[in-house]
Order: sequence, then C-alpha cells, then structure tokens
Amino acid sequence: GFVSLAGSRMLCQYVQRMCGGSGGKGEFPPGIFGEINRALNNGEEAGIDFFKSHKAEVCSRVPASQLLVFDVQEGWEPLCKFLDVPIPDGPFPNINNSDEVRLVFNTIKTVAWLAIVGVSGVLFYTVLYCTDYTFLLLGLGIVGLVLWGAGKIMKREVRKQVGKSKQL
Repeated sequence: GFVSLAGSRMLCQYVQRMCGGSGGKGEFPPGIFGEINRALNNGEEAGIDFFKSHKAEVCSRVPASQLLVFDVQEGWEPLCKFLDVPIPDGPFPNINNSDEVRLVFNTIKTVAWLAIVGVSGVLFYTVLYCTDYTFLLLGLGIVGLVLWGAGKIMKREVRKQVGKSKQL
C-alpha cells in the first residue's frame, strides 16, 4: 500500500515477516515463529498461555545446570554468572525500548497521514483550480516530492531502529 509506495518496502517486509505473513499470503511460517504468531493472533491470554507452556517445555527438557531462565530487567549479573564471565562496565543494552519503538511507529504513522493528506490536497487544488497544464505538472511534481520525502523519513526511522540491533 502507501508505505510501500513511499519507499519503505523494507518496513512492509519486516512487519509481514514478524506478523506471520509469508509471501504476501498471510500464512504463518512453520516452526516456533508460526506458533507464536498464531497464539498472539488469538489474543493476549492465548499468547501468555503459549509463553508459559513453551517455558515449561524448555525447562522440562533442558538440564538445570545448562539452563538460564533470564529476565533482561535483571541486567548483566545473572547472565554473566551463568556464563562464568566478568560483568561488563557498560549498561545492559536495551534496543527494544517500548517508548522508542512507539516513537518510531508514531513517526511513520504521522508522516504517512501527512503525506496522504498533502497529496490529496495538492491533487484536489490542482484539479479544481488550475486550468493550465503547467500547474498540473507542478502539482504532480509536488506530489512526487512529498512521497519521496515521506519515504526518506520512514526509511531513516526504520534503519535507525534496525541499526541498534546490529551494534550489539
């Protein structure tokens, strides 16, 4: 749709992959990711039940000496103790901060809506009030510029978020 037109094909493909879409058919992928997405599509309670049953299954199959049930909010200490390595000096990384993800999503949504309204406004004004084809071409040029700019902004936001995980 519009997001793809505005130059954020990467975002569309990423969201489709993460939400269970495969090849544009909306099918769940095989394996654990398909099971996770199927549970999440059935609501929060089904997602929580899936998580609890998966955790119980892993705990029942993996020896306690080889398993760390870890909450990232605990930071470096339990992880480093389990791996028998020194605790790093720096803070524990947090690349999926919900506020940052929400900001990226809201930025993309705002830019998309501004582009939609802007394109519609330019086209509406051009068609109704411009009798000269020169202005029609100018209007179409402005539409193209708005879509190009919206795509650049969205792509920058997605790359910034994706780049955080590559830094680790």
